[in-house]
Amino acid sequence: MKRQHIFKFSAHPRLKEAPNCGCGKPQNRTNPQFAPYKDCNGEFGYCHKCNKTIKPEDTEEVEYVPPPVAKQQFLPEPQGFHSRLVDTVMGEEKNGIRKVTWYYRNIDGKIATAKEMYYDKNFKRVKEKHPLFIVKRDSGYYPCLFNEHALTKYPNAIVLLVESEKTAAATATKIDPEQFIFIGTGGANGLTDDKISVLKD
Repeated sequence: MKRQHIFKFSAHPRLKEAPNCGCGKPQNRTNPQFAPYKDCNGEFGYCHKCNKTIKPEDTEEVEYVPPPVAKQQFLPEPQGFHSRLVDTVMGEEKNGIRKVTWYYRNIDGKIATAKEMYYDKNFKRVKEKHPLFIVKRDSGYYPCLFNEHALTKYPNAIVLLVESEKTAAATATKIDPEQFIFIGTGGANGLTDDKISVLKD
């Protein structure tokens, strides 16, 4: 009988480089997406860009087992949503900079995750401050598309995909949602097969 080696995720932050990742795509330096396994020197883990597990090949003696997939979790409803921008909480402006939290509500209306970003007084993103998801995918908080729940509210509308949460939220205030709904991918690398599945029906 083979001995099972069950991996655990490392407590260290995600890595910018995944040398054995099968997707062949460079990691985003400001948004590392490779979650390494413990005691593997960054060689093996889970790539959140291509949704693939990278582990050693099984041998006759050892079967290498990825960590169990965490059950989907959801965030509680926050207080203080913006009056016009969908699923948006605006922080107070300090020294010309404001923290904005974008809440990702899935097709069932549940909040799957949330991302903090910083903007100047002209609502331009402060790129020196990197975006930060306030909860981890490894703990069961799997991102969906931003404003995804609009697909349920307006099933006959034409769907337009945009990159940023800000574009999706701001444009939605100017266009009749019965005709067009704007869905944010959450970045240039944010559109995965799992996320886009809600658009296939």
